[in-house]
Amino acid sequence: AKTVHRNLQMKLVGAAAHVEPDGNGRVLLPASQRGAAGIEKKAVLLGMGNKLELWSEQAHLAKIRETISEEQITEDMLDLKF
Repeated sequence: AKTVHRNLQMKLVGAAAHVEPDGNGRVLLPASQRGAAGIEKKAVLLGMGNKLELWSEQAHLAKIRETISEEQITEDMLDLKF
């Protein structure tokens, strides 16, 4: 379970990029980040606590359709507050 948690953390945080909004409140996402996320045209912006996640529309749809098995649920997950 610890390895699954670490792998998830690495995937989510390891691809993070710090960006600053321009004068109009827009954020330019580096091409490397767009490529890593597979973003071509449509994207999904998710608020996750004090962070934002940007997903390609296709990847987001695939992720929300996945199910989590009982064996993958950790004690830390049970304590999550939304």
